[in-house]
Amino acid sequence: MRTWVHCLTVVISGILCSNTQANAERFTCRGAVKFGSLDSAIGDCGFITDSTVGKAILGLCSGGSRCIVDAEVTGDFIDRVFAVRLEEPNQNEVNPVKISGFRMPSNQIHCMVVTNEENNEPNGINCEINKTFVRTPVRPRPSDCEYDWGQSFELGNDGDADLACVSDSVRSDDSPVLTYGSSIKAGKIVCSSEESGLTCKNMRGHGFFLSRRGQKIF
Repeated sequence: MRTWVHCLTVVISGILCSNTQANAERFTCRGAVKFGSLDSAIGDCGFITDSTVGKAILGLCSGGSRCIVDAEVTGDFIDRVFAVRLEEPNQNEVNPVKISGFRMPSNQIHCMVVTNEENNEPNGINCEINKTFVRTPVRPRPSDCEYDWGQSFELGNDGDADLACVSDSVRSDDSPVLTYGSSIKAGKIVCSSEESGLTCKNMRGHGFFLSRRGQKIF
């Protein structure tokens, strides 16, 4: 177990945090980001949320995505980031789903598996988040959308993620719950449930992240 070294955030002559009692070392930090308003962490490694290090990590790893960060750390606090990349899920350890949909433990995000009409195999997913959580849609409403916009996200096996203009809902309180820390595979799409939110991604790396704090398409 690595020892946590926590630095108080004190701004003096542009220096946010320093620790002269411990030696800096190169270390690989991995896991899902635990977000905090002042300090955040990835795995056992902490960092200041609103800092150059924080922006480098959160730019790719916000919202429950598991990441690998090659960094210079003092104790367990990241001083410098060399590289950040997404940690790909092990496809052999994620069981394909045989269900039509699922929901998050919070009951605020519901998803429906889309199937191919010819062979009934999964070829996409549509997820809907509570509309009250959408402050500003991640993409502007198209001029031809006359229905609800901003809360419904769709992703295909091989395509890009996008918002859907919808007049109905995929919400179902009868859908099974995807517990926190669990993942399922539908076709070429893997959805991972974390306390920070839901991440769905296809094998091309396209997908979306949904949470109360915000939504993102990548």
